[in-house]
Amino acid sequence: MQSRGVALEMDRTVEANARIDSEQLRQVFLNLIRNAAEACPETDGQVTLSSTLKEGKLLLMVGDNGSGIPPEIQSLIFEHFFSKKKGGTGLGLAICRNIVEAHGGTLTFTWEEGLGTTFTITL
Repeated sequence: MQSRGVALEMDRTVEANARIDSEQLRQVFLNLIRNAAEACPETDGQVTLSSTLKEGKLLLMVGDNGSGIPPEIQSLIFEHFFSKKKGGTGLGLAICRNIVEAHGGTLTFTWEEGLGTTFTITL
């Protein structure tokens, strides 16, 4: 992130206990953060990590201020071997979703044109 000049902002307002495999979820966060940093603009890039509780569920968010995911590929991004990155394997988001679902959760995303993308893990 430093080499791309991307700032990291963390909003840790929620503390919660959950039964998780910390190594697996660490891998999910590393992948989501790396993707977010790569999606950021060359100047003034920002990745935001935040959490909240909603209706008894823990929501963990990774957001960026990049250009977003084009609508025509949004339905494909969690598919195995789908990638628009040069040299990408197309496994990162598929593996992330599998890990989150193995924990009984969901991995979703929202995108707003001009505002970037936010991935949300719900446990």
